[in-house]
Amino acid sequence: MGDFDPFSQNVTFLAADGKTPLSIPMALIDGFHNETAGVCINYGAQLGACVIMLATLLVLTPSSKFRRPSSILQITGLVLCTLRMALISTWYLSPFTGFYTFWSGDYSYVSSRWYATSVAANTSSLLLVIAVEAALMHQAWTMVKLWANVWKYTLAALSAFITLFTIGWRVAFTVVQNVAILNLSPPHNMRWLIHLMVITNLISICWFCAIFNIKLIMHMITNRGVLPSYKNMTPMEVLIATNGVLMVVPVIFGGLEWGHFTNFESASLTLTSVVIILPLGTLAAQRMAQTTNLSYPSVDSSGRYPTAPGTGSSAQPFKTSSFSTNRTGNTAPGSVLSRCEAGMASHDRRDSVGMELRKLSEGLESHGSHVRVDRNLVQHEERV
Repeated sequence: MGDFDPFSQNVTFLAADGKTPLSIPMALIDGFHNETAGVCINYGAQLGACVIMLATLLVLTPSSKFRRPSSILQITGLVLCTLRMALISTWYLSPFTGFYTFWSGDYSYVSSRWYATSVAANTSSLLLVIAVEAALMHQAWTMVKLWANVWKYTLAALSAFITLFTIGWRVAFTVVQNVAILNLSPPHNMRWLIHLMVITNLISICWFCAIFNIKLIMHMITNRGVLPSYKNMTPMEVLIATNGVLMVVPVIFGGLEWGHFTNFESASLTLTSVVIILPLGTLAAQRMAQTTNLSYPSVDSSGRYPTAPGTGSSAQPFKTSSFSTNRTGNTAPGSVLSRCEAGMASHDRRDSVGMELRKLSEGLESHGSHVRVDRNLVQHEERV
């Protein structure tokens, strides 16, 4: 009795014919339960994060911005990801995971609706990939459309190719996986397709992460690792910085797909992290812009900023959407205006600055765009 190990024994039960004994090691049963608990916690956390981010996005996004392509794509991605996580979570509540069904391999007692649910869950992942790739393409184009044409169109062409390549492999994987579900036969001979699907997905995530970080890295190299204060950054600059830093997270999850971890599944986290990070970066940029009262105009359909009032058609934009390497010295009147508004903290200061800005505007109308800003105004603005 002293040498008996109760955890090494088998659990024996009979097959559907009532005669054939089936023995399953207890260690395998315990491992299955542990893995099921870990995956369910993982899926539940992702489902909750998607619901919370969706509610946050709907509450904090102004109604006038709901028709923007970025908002539509982000909301679509969150809805699809929520649906996807709910569908794949139901597998653990289905007859597929019943003790007898799972360990005997006899799925004859599973109704067709559970097969349909599994196929729908797998197909929802394809739709989510399409939404994610579209959102990444749109976000990347927003940041590169002000670059030189040669770089802008080169990056756009490469991004489109990588996106279509990724979606194509995902379509093939979805078809193979759905056939395997309906036939109850794992596609062992198609492992190469699964591996290529994972590779293309990782390449796509890394590519867009590089695009989001390239401007940030170029600025840090030029300024020896120094970033400007967020109070001196435009909303576009904040969006570039937040997306660049946060996109490292899905890259990490994508790399973990090649590892073998006990009770941890990282494949689903790659897409979910992208869906959550994109609106998070947008909300962070909007929040920082509101906190500092930044009043930068939005770019028009041609990718240019509208001219400042009273400066004529030849005026310079308030501020470019690339990281500036010169934050001191003489600035355009529009830039002085934006910096003054960024530092306002009370009505008294706003009134005093407004009086001086009106004087500056009158000077612009009488003397044209070649105006020397009074040193006292600049010093007062910097103190504010």
